[in-house]
Amino acid sequence: MTYAMNKNLYRNNQECRKAWMDQLFDPFCKSVSFGDPEEFAEVLFGRFVVEDFEYSDDLKYWTVHQYLQSVVLPHKTAVYMAGMEMAKSEWFMPFVRENLEVWQDNLWLHDISKFSANETFGYAFHDFKKKYEKLDVRMERAWLHHKNHNEHHPEYWLSSQRSGEIRAFDIPRIYLVEMVADWIGAGKVYGNTLEHWLPENLHTFFFHTKTAEDLAFLLLQIGIETEPVNENQLRVKINQHEERY
Repeated sequence: MTYAMNKNLYRNNQECRKAWMDQLFDPFCKSVSFGDPEEFAEVLFGRFVVEDFEYSDDLKYWTVHQYLQSVVLPHKTAVYMAGMEMAKSEWFMPFVRENLEVWQDNLWLHDISKFSANETFGYAFHDFKKKYEKLDVRMERAWLHHKNHNEHHPEYWLSSQRSGEIRAFDIPRIYLVEMVADWIGAGKVYGNTLEHWLPENLHTFFFHTKTAEDLAFLLLQIGIETEPVNENQLRVKINQHEERY
């Protein structure tokens, strides 16, 4: 895609909503053969602040646009495909306890907050290849907003008490499966398989006891055996070499 072929519609005094429906939401809906770009925009603009004066700057508009087009949309597509693949399994419906239409809608709206002005600039202008001792403030705020507005992130279900104690709430299974689909989709887009990423990261998550049990069952269904670190944390058992996702 070149800038000459796709003008900055926002700068031309047309709505950001119209620009993104044509340039981003419509291609996404076609890539997964599901959903209506206008409905996607309706949900997005109903939930979040999306338009921002900074988009009148061509550099900022196209930096955000390129990030959404080259990173967010491929990730959303990969998550959708991974989730629908899991939905074909016999264990899926009894485990999730939701009908397929609800599950499909949930996948379709995955990471919708990344199109909000609260997140786009933080993510788009962050160099993910660079090692940081700590994130810059804009990216940190974007990540905080993202975790607090997306139920498939375990951090969404954590409550920090005044004493500093962390309390975990049980994650509904539909979001737990979306979380795993998210991990699979991230691996496909960012070049790291679930089998390689999970052993280094699973034990760092803190879950409600019931959620930890549900996740152990779920991961076993896709060929990954785990063991408890404690009642709130899991780790992958070693010597598992088969890569299925």
